[in-house]
Parts: sequence; structure tokens; C-alpha cells
Amino acid sequence: MFRRLLIPLDGSPTAGRILYYVEHWFAPQDVVLELVRVVPPYRHSLASTDTLTPVAVAHQYEEAQSYLQQVAGELREKGYTVNVHILEGVPALAIKSAADRLEVDAIAMTTHGRTGLARVLMGSVAEDLVRHAHVPIFLVRMQPEMERHANIRRILVPLDGSDLAERELPYAVALAKQFGATILLLEVVEHHPERELDILPHHEGEEHEASLGVAKMYLERHVEALRAQGMAADLLLKMGKPAPEIVKVAYEHEIDLIVMSTHGYTGFSQLILGSVTREVLRTAPCPLLVLPPKLNATPSDAEQEETPEPEA
Repeated sequence: MFRRLLIPLDGSPTAGRILYYVEHWFAPQDVVLELVRVVPPYRHSLASTDTLTPVAVAHQYEEAQSYLQQVAGELREKGYTVNVHILEGVPALAIKSAADRLEVDAIAMTTHGRTGLARVLMGSVAEDLVRHAHVPIFLVRMQPEMERHANIRRILVPLDGSDLAERELPYAVALAKQFGATILLLEVVEHHPERELDILPHHEGEEHEASLGVAKMYLERHVEALRAQGMAADLLLKMGKPAPEIVKVAYEHEIDLIVMSTHGYTGFSQLILGSVTREVLRTAPCPLLVLPPKLNATPSDAEQEETPEPEA
């Protein structure tokens, strides 16, 4: 499924740590690595001191080329096929355009690093890519305890009953088969405290209990379909706010990778709008594979691996 990866690097050690994960996840014979670095274009404004002369741009280009060639050389010594690309422009847009042009299967990057102007990213480039990219994105929030998650043994897949969220399943299945991992399906039914205060009619509470039952049956059908393929799979039903519950489950069950879409519907059919993904990314104890809203058609391999439609 992932035969060509685009890896944005900016020269910082933090950004470079994504290679630690790539080397654990993908064997040299299985993947082509496209290393990219973005440098700012020449610009000049009489009204601003924030200018870059052609000489300054050329210097940054040479430095970026030297850095990428060094990294590429180290990867080639390990058997990887590697190409390098120097991009110009706004980082997220330049990376997205390169991903389209090179027809990569995924992007892999850390969420913190530096731009070409040495400003801390703080995840903004990653978040912009999630909004605009057409391919899945492996995202790693760098912190010391994260590196134990390089080996993928448990994959968490949050579902919410929407078709958009179910795009996750083919990717989770393919990765679980690759790593021999267990899949844990999770649905979080959003809890409204006012229901406990008798502010709403009693039948509203009954409807809430019914929604829990529907969610459980929904997860059970998918688990049965996964097990029918020989997958190790289980389910978990939680009540509360989606993002905190997803992160809590990731900690409690020692999850190594979360596969999730940026858009979907909660148990009460409210649009998530990516805020859940953003909060999970900023607090989860493990890497994420995020499927952006503008995701291209599922790759042919994913279609072949796709979970059969559960019977109603």
C-alpha cells in the first residue's frame, strides 16, 4: 500500500527523527523515499525589512541540497532507494504539490521542526497538510516516550458510524497484516451532563441508551468482519468527549498507532470538523496515520484488502 513516501525535512534534529520510524516501519526493498526540503523564494518589499536577496536564497538552496544529499547517502547505505527535492514557497502548499506531482502513497513527518527561516513550526505545517493533502499522513509528535512506539503491535481505529470514518479500515487492515498487529475499534458516544439533571425529558435519556446499543452493534459487526479475515480485533465503547477518550484509550491500552479520519460524525451526528484530530495529535502518546478530507480514491491494494461490508 505504501510504496512511495514523501518525507519533509528542514535540517532540524526533530524533523529528522521521522526517519527512525520510517526505517522501523518500511523495509528498503518495499519503499521509495522522496526527501524534500522547502526554502523560501526570493522576495523583496520596499515596505518591509523581511526580505530575502537572491544570494541569500541561493545560500539556503545550497545548504538544503547538501543536507538532503547527506541524509540520502546514509539511507542508501542501508539499502533504500532515495530521491531528493528542493522546493520553494509556503511549506505546506509546496509539500502538498510535491506529493501530488510525485504521486506518493503517503507523507511521513514530525509535527515540530523549523521552517526555512528558522521559526518553530509548532505543528502548523502538519495541520495545514491535513487540511489540503490528498494522501494519508503519518504524523509523529516528538517526545521522549514516543520512540517505544516504533514497533506497531496495537492499532486503534476510532469510528463514529460515518462512511468517512470507515475509510480508515482498509489502511488499518493492511498495516495490521504487515506488522501482525491487533486492531482495536473504538466508538465514543458523546455524553451530555444536562441529561443527568432532568433538564431534558425522560425519553431523551432512553434515546441515549438506545444510541449506545446501536453503537455497540455497529462495532460488533465490524469486529466480526475483521475476524473473518483472520485479523486479531476487538472493540471498545466509551461515553464522553471524543478526543480525550481516544487519548485515554491510547494510554491505557498501550496503542502504537492511531488510524483516524479528520472528518466524521459523532454519536449525535455532529460534524467533528477536524478538531478531534487536532486535539488527539497534540496529546496522543503515539504516532497517527491521518486520512485528510480530500483523500484520493483508496489505493488498489487497499481496495483489495478492504473489510467486507458488515451485514445489517
